[in-house]
Amino acid sequence: RVGLGTDSPSSALDFDMWAEMRAAIMLARARTRQADGLKAETALELATVRAAAAIGLGGEIGSLTAGKAADVVVLDLAGSPFLPWDDPVTATVYGGSPDRVALTIVAGEIRYRRGESVRPDVSAARAKMIQAPRG
Repeated sequence: RVGLGTDSPSSALDFDMWAEMRAAIMLARARTRQADGLKAETALELATVRAAAAIGLGGEIGSLTAGKAADVVVLDLAGSPFLPWDDPVTATVYGGSPDRVALTIVAGEIRYRRGESVRPDVSAARAKMIQAPRG
């Protein structure tokens, strides 16, 4: 199973998943010497559905499907050179960036909303970690 992701500065200096998708596309183009060596749709699938499957969480995350965690990123593509109404997937992959994130929802809970201070309550998680037996 193959998926795209980023988890450390050794693999991606800026943790930017859109940069990872675009890098995969460019590397596939160079390898195959074809403009469609890896399509935007496949890159997005590698970063979502296939990435979830690759880490054994395909039944829980990776797609907007009933019964899975409601993890969503809303992009603001205003000012992007890509017209999202022509091809939303291509606009997302080529025009997406951390600066364009307007909203993130994790497991149905808003974690980030541009212009607001929305922070998850980490005190319960911290207390649980401190109380956990070490071994």
